[in-house]
Parts: sequence; C-alpha cells; structure tokens
Amino acid sequence: MHRWSQLFIPTLREAPADAEVASHKFLVRAGYIRQLAAGIYSYLFLGNRTVQKITQIVREEMDKIGQEFFLPALHPRELWEASGRWALANRATAQLMFWRPVPSFEPSAEAFAPSVEMVALQRAAMADAAAAGQLGPGADSDEAVYLVSILIVGVLSQALANEPDLEWGKGRFTSTFPKLMKLLVAAYPIPASGSQRGSRSR
Repeated sequence: MHRWSQLFIPTLREAPADAEVASHKFLVRAGYIRQLAAGIYSYLFLGNRTVQKITQIVREEMDKIGQEFFLPALHPRELWEASGRWALANRATAQLMFWRPVPSFEPSAEAFAPSVEMVALQRAAMADAAAAGQLGPGADSDEAVYLVSILIVGVLSQALANEPDLEWGKGRFTSTFPKLMKLLVAAYPIPASGSQRGSRSR
C-alpha cells in the first residue's frame, strides 16, 4: 500500500459550479472522479478502486446463483425513441417531428413517418406494461398513449426551448421525467391481487 502523499487523489476545496446533486459534488471534491466532457467522467484512483470493489461484491453474489451476464453498450434506436431521449440527441430532426413553426404547414407523409413510428412504439410499450401487470387496465388504450405523448413532448419542448445544450436527465425539465411517469401508475393503477373477501356473517 502506498502512502497517501504518493497517491493521485486531486481533491477540491469547492464543488464545480455545474454540480447540482450532492453525490456529484462529493465525488468530485474527494477526488473520485473528474469530468472529461458533458456527461463523460474519468474514474480516478479512488473511484476506480470503489468500482472494482463493488464489481467484486456483485460478481460474488452473481456467482452464487450462476447467472451473471453482460448487456451491450450500443442499443437500437427504437429504445431511445420510445422514451423521447432520441429527440434530444437529434435536435434538428426533433424540431421537424414535433413542432410546426409555419402556420398551416403540413408535413408530407414521409416527413411525418418518424412521429407515427414513435407513437407506435409508445403504444407497444404501454401494451407490454399492461400485459406484464406493471400498469392496470386501460393502459393500452388510445387515451393512455395520448397521455404519454403529452408528457414526453411537454418535457422535450421545454428542454429544447430552455436548455438545448443539456443531455437527458440534466437540468430542470428532463430530470422530472421519472416523476411524470409515476402519473401513469396513478392514472392506471394495478388492481389488488385477489378479490376482497366480504365480512363473515354471524
């Protein structure tokens, strides 16, 4: 084990101005991570040691059940389209898909096809959630699809208009998306398992 003076642990007195979450501030100030670019961080000595330790613990637990697996780092575009994140990564196309800046402007069927495809993906995702019991009855209806579309487009329009340079999950708008999705659970609650038994007759 090296002495502390021999280790590369560049600490900071103050947190970076763009750090908003407490954990983010602590990790940067303590010398665990350093930001390389927007959304890209380098694991320094302490951060790398921590990740390796967590990986070791998880691997030991996964080995007990023999079911460790790896997921790909690259994903199909459809997964990003269904959640709306693809629009933030392709802002120019998103403007054409969701907004019509010219009054009475009607896009061609070919230009509007990505929007139709996105709605179809949302409809399929809602149907899968209802079939899996993650959402209650009605979650696969047209109304539910309209509600999801309103939530996604509302978040994206605010993010593109007010925080166009921030990635998904950063800033004031896209960070609220998980809470907005909870509205679906409230709107389409999962029925209680089993029927409620009536009171016993005396």
